[in-house]
Amino acid sequence: MKYVVAAALLVAATALPASANAGGKTGQSGKTASTCSACHTGTVAPTLLVVAESEEYVAGESAFFKILITSNDAADTTRAAGFNAATSAAAGTFVAGAGTRVSSGEITHSAKKAFEGNTEFDIELGDLQPGNHTLFVAVNDSNNNGNDRAGDNAATTTLTFTVAEGEGEGEGEGEGEGE
Repeated sequence: MKYVVAAALLVAATALPASANAGGKTGQSGKTASTCSACHTGTVAPTLLVVAESEEYVAGESAFFKILITSNDAADTTRAAGFNAATSAAAGTFVAGAGTRVSSGEITHSAKKAFEGNTEFDIELGDLQPGNHTLFVAVNDSNNNGNDRAGDNAATTTLTFTVAEGEGEGEGEGEGEGE
């Protein structure tokens, strides 16, 4: 009986991490200090750039951001990318689009995306709320071998933006660069 329980626990412990991350994981954006680097522990961080597609934001409308990831690990040509993004409280509501899904008020990749030199994800934050906000983004540059503990690299950044109550008064910094 002991061996059956131990075998079941071993299968559960080894199967969950790989499947959870391939389809995205929330709670790792850096908003609450946790990031992708908690599990993905490589040595060469990817280059991360978040670009705001507008410089003005108005309450009730949508904001669009592009997450650009460049792998800096030339050792492996089969790499894949993923991300998790969150906002400061009450900034708006993420809208799932191509290659993304929304969970627990955050947005993440719905499937890992292969690198072709660079890779990118487009995200939408709808129903913007007035005020000063921060977009938290963490990305993973994975060696795509199914082992999420080694050979993967992570990076984080933030982007601040302001949403105006009325027409055309909000401002964004335009882009955020990874650390």
